[in-house]
Amino acid sequence: MAGPAPPRGRIRTVTAYNSVPEQTDSTPCIAADGTNICRRAAAGEKICAANWAPIGTRLRIQGWGTCTVADRMNDRYPARVDIFMDKDLTGAIRWGARRIRVEVIL
Repeated sequence: MAGPAPPRGRIRTVTAYNSVPEQTDSTPCIAADGTNICRRAAAGEKICAANWAPIGTRLRIQGWGTCTVADRMNDRYPARVDIFMDKDLTGAIRWGARRIRVEVIL
């Protein structure tokens, strides 16, 4: 009898960011892919940033759900994922930095 399947994905540091100039740039709702992520998030889509995954990649993040990579992070974070929490600064602080499983959805 075969044992359980090995966990899929990889443990990565996952942080959160907000659509404020202090955390992004002078156009905090416009992501690296050129779309308005504030509007996308308001419509219910989960957005994330990652330098290691191509724009448009779908990621399943443990404890968060599935998001679309639409943005990039500072170059000093080549392996992280940053989840977009729009104006929810308290939620982003509460999320903090977590080492959790991230899976690319094919």
